[in-house]
Amino acid sequence: MRHFNKIVFPRQAVNTFKWFFNDFVLRFKKSILLVALSGFGSATIQAGLLFLINSFVNQSKIALKIESVFSLWLPEFRLDIFLAIAVFLALITSSSLVFLQSRITLGLWKRYQIHTCNNLLDQVAIASARGIIDKDLVNQSAIPRVLTTTQRLGAFTRILCNSISPFLRFIALAFFAATMQPSLTITVLATAAIFGGFVLLIFARDASRQDTNMGNYAYESSLDITQRLQNAVQQKSFRIQLDSTTERSAHVRKIDHLLASLLSMDKSRLAGMILTVGLLLAVIFVSGHSFELNSETWGGILLYFMSLMLALMQLVILGHVATNFARFYPTIYKYKKLLEILNSADSKEMVTADLKKNGLFTKQGYDNNIEELIA
Repeated sequence: MRHFNKIVFPRQAVNTFKWFFNDFVLRFKKSILLVALSGFGSATIQAGLLFLINSFVNQSKIALKIESVFSLWLPEFRLDIFLAIAVFLALITSSSLVFLQSRITLGLWKRYQIHTCNNLLDQVAIASARGIIDKDLVNQSAIPRVLTTTQRLGAFTRILCNSISPFLRFIALAFFAATMQPSLTITVLATAAIFGGFVLLIFARDASRQDTNMGNYAYESSLDITQRLQNAVQQKSFRIQLDSTTERSAHVRKIDHLLASLLSMDKSRLAGMILTVGLLLAVIFVSGHSFELNSETWGGILLYFMSLMLALMQLVILGHVATNFARFYPTIYKYKKLLEILNSADSKEMVTADLKKNGLFTKQGYDNNIEELIA
């Protein structure tokens, strides 16, 4: 069994993501297509707005043509008012498409969470009808615990859907920047992908480890809170010591691992922003001399750097999504493995053996298996 913290190993991570892609994306492809179209429309409008502004800044043929046409229709045509209206309408339309995308995404979250829960329950019912599991085996297994984690699968769908717009914006912004400075843009983006990917793997592994450790304290945390509630009723010691150095409660440990997992994601975002700033500064110092800066070109140069910066920021957002996948990876993998066991086993003994082999037989075995995978 490969380590969960070795998510950098391609085969297992890729296979798990492929399964998730088939189970979620292909199942709800129509709704996801609407999400993609909304994101594409928003990104297209934003890119078109940049092209329009750039055309007027550089007084291109397109800008002159637009100005001449509107001047014929409107003798008192003013360019500043035209651009203000264009920007206003573009931003309103783009924001509306983003809102539509969010509504569809939240609906997908609910639908997929219910689907995964029902799917596992269906497999349990089928296995029970086949006589390969019973009530005692279910209670001894991690099936109840895995069922409660289906909400995390639903939550990850929202993260995944929300990555569509940044991806499309990145394509649009990178294309726009490449039309102005092709070789420079390709060099910068390739450097960002290589170094950013390396940094991302470091934080992704830590996020996965911390999130798994948090899950391992979920049961103890529940018992801890229940015991403290009983102590409060019986007038015994019940308060949770936040800064205790001698005895940290399971509830505090669970929160610590959750915060550490979230902090790893924030660290990956910070590292991405630092890399973005560093690359932009490198472009300015190394390639700045190749730009002919004068009153006629400074607007186009500024627009190029803005588009390049925004493209890099979209990469940072996509890296954040990848780190999120590392956090949710153990949950997705365990759910997938449990379905495979229930589908492939032919007897109760085989189910029990497969559950034990994969650390899905008892809660202790579940946690010990995770600890092995994290070690």
